[in-house]
Amino acid sequence: MRSSTQRVCTCCLLIVPLLLNQEVGELSAQVRLRWKFRAGQQLQLRISQQATTTTSVNNRPLAITSALEMDVDWTVGKLTPRGGAEVTQQFSRLAIKFQAPEAEPVEYDSQRDKNPTGQLLRIANRIQPLLDSPFRVNVGDRGQIREVLSGPVTTQTVDSPRLKRFISAEQLANVLRQSNLLLPEMPVAMGDSWETDSVQVSPLGKVKLTTVYTYKGTQQRGGRETALIVLKTTLEQAKASAESSDKAGRLTQHIQAGEIYFDVEAGYLKSSQVRQKRTTEKLYRGQRIETVDQSSTTLQITVL
Repeated sequence: MRSSTQRVCTCCLLIVPLLLNQEVGELSAQVRLRWKFRAGQQLQLRISQQATTTTSVNNRPLAITSALEMDVDWTVGKLTPRGGAEVTQQFSRLAIKFQAPEAEPVEYDSQRDKNPTGQLLRIANRIQPLLDSPFRVNVGDRGQIREVLSGPVTTQTVDSPRLKRFISAEQLANVLRQSNLLLPEMPVAMGDSWETDSVQVSPLGKVKLTTVYTYKGTQQRGGRETALIVLKTTLEQAKASAESSDKAGRLTQHIQAGEIYFDVEAGYLKSSQVRQKRTTEKLYRGQRIETVDQSSTTLQITVL
């Protein structure tokens, strides 16, 4: 009897350290993801988006393709409590190219086209106020915008529906938002997920976006240890009356997914790629109109 008791106690003594080591190992596998701002730090965000909008009227498709590139310079100013900072942001370059059916392509680059004329001049007049107006935001260490201290000047309105789709302040904000990342509040281990919700105004009316992020561990990229985070976004259209739904259209499909790489040690978002496909349909004078928006948006951040 005593021998059996001794064997049980011995097994317990062997198992307990194993369980403790396993628990310590699990804790050590967790990572705390945080921006690490430094006063005077300068970063450049280079964002590129390729997009296609295909509109079909009674199954006859017409496609418009576009390419948008923008550089946004960040300068970190005063550090704030709990790891945040006041950051001055400014567009330093905006370039756009779009091609409509049976039309000459339109291409404009704010760094290259210094003396534009005609249609390019109209585009430049709407882009220049954004280039001339830096704005300041209070950013938390999880990447959340706590406060907008000063916004960009947008005195010029975009009166052309075609231009508004590509160069309006709302469209540029949507592109920036796609590349954004809200870090988890607690340390995460492989497979852990967290989510964010937001309500936005779109051509469909108010929509609710829910993004689920999942931590997939770390990878070496360019000699740096980066956290791989995958995202998936769902879109829910607000309920509307039948009349308003016919005018604005209804959502029939929405797919948005991507990958984000975050530099764990340096504490900044290094790169991301987000792909989106959205299909809507509406009736106009008895005709069924279907619109498919597809885009791929990439972001690269460089510390200057």
